[in-house]
Amino acid sequence: MSNDTTRPPNVRSLAKILRIVLGPEEEWDDTAVSLALELRGLNRSKSELRLKTMVDKIINEKRTQGKEIKASLLKVQSLLDEHFRAQSGKLE
Repeated sequence: MSNDTTRPPNVRSLAKILRIVLGPEEEWDDTAVSLALELRGLNRSKSELRLKTMVDKIINEKRTQGKEIKASLLKVQSLLDEHFRAQSGKLE
């Protein structure tokens, strides 16, 4: 039986650690996203779809409102699209 009394960092500390180690969120690759999700205790398979849905919604809202869409956000969307295309190809 382990007497490990260490606690995970709070959300702000974890976010700061991730930014230091992985750089800005808009530059994260699949591995970085996986790590961030796992550290938060999220199931990656469900989280990936939730993230894609959220990014798509933000971009669609910005387009509808005629607002500028940052290239980094479009890059994240592109990476997610590529990831899901690759995943669906593995299932066939």
